This record gives sequence, structure tokens and C-alpha cells, in this order.
Amino acid sequence: MLLVHRGDCASVRRSRQGVAAEEAGQVLQRPDAAQYPVCRPERALIAALQ
Repeated sequence: MLLVHRGDCASVRRSRQGVAAEEAGQVLQRPDAAQYPVCRPERALIAALQ
């Protein structure tokens, strides 16, 4: 399972690379992906994509 985090999430390992909002939105549409329930990245994605 792929977990999508906000860029400022404390749970993200420093070795992970960020992606653009459009790419994160596409990843969240995959059946093997989900948002991380603590940082709730969909809020930031909605604002970034508007």
C-alpha cells in the first residue's frame, strides 16, 4: 500500500522525495494507495489544485 503524506508530515522519512500536487492526486486515485490519516493530505491537495 502506498501512503500519501503532506510534505510537512512528521511521519515522513527524510529520504522520501516530494511530488507535485497533480501527481499526488493521481497516486491517490490508484486502488493500492491511500492518504495518511494523521496529516490528511487531501486538504492541501484540494487547495493546491484550485
